[in-house]
Amino acid sequence: MTSQVYVALRVPANPLRAFEAFTDEIALWWQPSRLFQLTPRGDGRLAFEPGVDGRLMSTFENGEEFEIG
Repeated sequence: MTSQVYVALRVPANPLRAFEAFTDEIALWWQPSRLFQLTPRGDGRLAFEPGVDGRLMSTFENGEEFEIG
């Protein structure tokens, strides 16, 4: 038996503001989880680099960075 869960959320924001909140403020809402761990050592602090070719980076407390995408 396979189960699927779909979640939809409507927010009172225009698409540009929603995208900015998703990318600029990812460290405020991303909740680290062992199920979706981004690096072997955990997640660190997530941040998107600004600009068209910006990367998604995880920065650990010791300053080490890990490129996610």
